[in-house]
Amino acid sequence: MATEVFRWSEQAAAVQAGVARSLVPGMGADIQRIVIPAGTQAGKHSHAFEQFVIVESGRAKLTTASGECVLEPGVVIRFPPDTWHQAVFETDTVLLEVNLRS
Repeated sequence: MATEVFRWSEQAAAVQAGVARSLVPGMGADIQRIVIPAGTQAGKHSHAFEQFVIVESGRAKLTTASGECVLEPGVVIRFPPDTWHQAVFETDTVLLEVNLRS
């Protein structure tokens, strides 16, 4: 299998409720670039897979069973499978989300 090169600017974004998600699929994982408008709320939810979230820009308040934290550039969050979380996005925010689906 050959190495692949992707550019976010060339990935089509699926937009739902103002949130734009661009996806690069893999063979057991994927990475998404998510552009979230200020004021958006992500209600309490979880995933059946491990997930990493990297904050590229913006600011949000994340709530989990472990407590609250501020999402801002330089923060990386790891969610084990089936771990609930919710967030309120205070400013326009860009996240990179790595989903390990294997």
